[in-house]
Amino acid sequence: MTTTATTTELIAVDAAEAAAMFSCCERSWRTLDTEGKVPSPVRLNRSVRWIVADLNAWAAAGCPDRLSWERRRKETA
Repeated sequence: MTTTATTTELIAVDAAEAAAMFSCCERSWRTLDTEGKVPSPVRLNRSVRWIVADLNAWAAAGCPDRLSWERRRKETA
């Protein structure tokens, strides 16, 4: 990646950047995504991105699995 923006300045990140935010490799992040252990990404055509604000809120909530996280978000909305 050759961008000068940091993840705190970005609105959305790809799998590699999301993995870096949580100190794991991209392959592990993609496995966690497949297993439903991270928040759902946003898909725009062929691009798959995670919203940085969602990842930060998810981490602050203790990194619950996807179903638990989505239930929590619906309850607070």
